[in-house]
Amino acid sequence: MGASPVMYRLGKRAFVKFKLYNDRKIFKSRYPDASCIDYDDAALKDMRAGGFYSQYGQDNYLWNEIFKRKPTGFYVDIGGNHPIINSNSYFFERRGWLGMAFDPLARAAGQWGKERSAVFHHAAISETAETRDFIEIKESQGWEHALSGFKGFVRDEDMQLYGYLEYPVRAAPLGEFVTPGTHIDLIMIDVEGAEEIVLRGIDLAALKPDYVMIENVSEVGGAEAIRRQTIDQGYDLIARIGAADDLFRRRGL
Repeated sequence: MGASPVMYRLGKRAFVKFKLYNDRKIFKSRYPDASCIDYDDAALKDMRAGGFYSQYGQDNYLWNEIFKRKPTGFYVDIGGNHPIINSNSYFFERRGWLGMAFDPLARAAGQWGKERSAVFHHAAISETAETRDFIEIKESQGWEHALSGFKGFVRDEDMQLYGYLEYPVRAAPLGEFVTPGTHIDLIMIDVEGAEEIVLRGIDLAALKPDYVMIENVSEVGGAEAIRRQTIDQGYDLIARIGAADDLFRRRGL
């Protein structure tokens, strides 16, 4: 006899708590001076009721603790996916910030054009101007497309479970899209495992964004290879949000 829905939810909740505990323990052992930001379900519910949209409260933390409710700014959202649901940038746009977003997902261009004012590029970021194969996970309940990504990075089990489409996408370094001299307050990267490829396409030393937030979930506690790419370009790791996103600040800011 299978587990009841109540037992399943309790088991899942216990697993999430265990994962958060281990992630925090490993992260703090490596970066004792950085902050661990973990909001519980009740806090996240209150944030969404208050107009925030991020999955783990990233926009709330950035707005209140990092940017101190800065009324104007410029963001770059790489791997923007849905323009509103779980968006890390939509809150900032609604508060008057300007920005640009990138996603090679076939449906993304139409969605962003209808819902957002940000400059949207139907493209991916990579170290060279090239064409890459992209895997789009098919939806069954309306969220599975968020598992999409570059071929070779999407999990086989997701492809088999949900089905998928494969098609070529345009990719290029971020510098090809940003006007020289543009001040960037925040770059956000969420690309389902291809973060190292995307980082190789961003010349942080030239663009000098104030902050960089990167999803880093391939290992419990976060992968050090992703961090080294950013730290070595003049950034300090200052926080980890929801056992998911690493936040870096430009050294000397």
